[in-house]
Amino acid sequence: MIPALTAMALAFGAGMILIPLLMKLSAMKGWFDIADERKIHSGQVPFLGGVGIFFAFMFAAVVVFLVFLARDPARDFAARYYALLLIGLTFIHAVGVFDDFINIHAMRKLILQVIAAGIITAGGVVIHGFSVPVLGIQVQFGLLAYPISVLWIIGIGNAVNLIDGMDGMAGGVAAFIAVAMLVLGVVAGDQLVTLLSAALIGALMSFLVFNAPPASIFMGDGGSLFLGYIIAILPIMHSSLPNPGLDFTIPVTLLLIPILDTVSAILRRQRRRLPIHQPDKEHAHHKLLALGLSPRQALLVVYGMSALISGAVIVYVVERDGLGMVLLAVAWMASISAFLMLSRVHRVQVRHNRK
Repeated sequence: MIPALTAMALAFGAGMILIPLLMKLSAMKGWFDIADERKIHSGQVPFLGGVGIFFAFMFAAVVVFLVFLARDPARDFAARYYALLLIGLTFIHAVGVFDDFINIHAMRKLILQVIAAGIITAGGVVIHGFSVPVLGIQVQFGLLAYPISVLWIIGIGNAVNLIDGMDGMAGGVAAFIAVAMLVLGVVAGDQLVTLLSAALIGALMSFLVFNAPPASIFMGDGGSLFLGYIIAILPIMHSSLPNPGLDFTIPVTLLLIPILDTVSAILRRQRRRLPIHQPDKEHAHHKLLALGLSPRQALLVVYGMSALISGAVIVYVVERDGLGMVLLAVAWMASISAFLMLSRVHRVQVRHNRK
């Protein structure tokens, strides 16, 4: 645990130094998020928090790897695997930062996302197959493993980008996932998963100090895309070696909140015959605020759901008995029910307001 604790401390310390400096730089340069009818903030808020998250994470991830893990007997494989993973994360972070400043065209942005995910899968982070123990299903992807892995990483990356619409939400949800992955990494004895999860927790905790409602800084696309990619990668890293037994209930459950919000958005826009990428103001956090909750109350609801999901996954992996299955089922039913209820209440409110 010493490498993990060191990574967490280094990332937190680096973030606590970098983020205030980025806030001052943004104030000097006038780099603020522009409010519009779709956003829920007002005033001038810097959008470079993601830069602080990324560099704090990278600083801890690189230093701790070199100090503690580079002497591992499998260092040649680990170094190549790790280097391409970090290069891919750096690439997607750069894409997000450029998008924050110059608003990259959607198709070009998608191509760049594919390149970033391709670099990561080229290093070996690939879903070779999956199983669903409850149903007794086992599937091997064969030649489709790489494109499916790329689609998974891109999909989750954009899903996290979609939920980044309320102070503390994307960072907090990602932090709960990282905590779960830290525990699972320790249980599995996976040093890389443990290290990356710990570094991510430290970086996110420093960011949330300044991003809690009312936020003093936002993460921007540079932060949300990076977060989406790293939390898409962590739950599937156990399948980076040929192993068709990846229990896919784990990553899907951990990522239920961004997945359900994205599915809801896609269905909503298809029903209205709108482009899938067209933004709106009907994501889960918008609906919670429309119910009359304050930003802090809405955030507590999301955090409560995240804690339930992460806790259920940890118990499921550690126990592998009836209790784990029950908690996993409860997390799924509670999450789906919450999204359906929010959608129903929101439709009723819209009809009422039109009268």
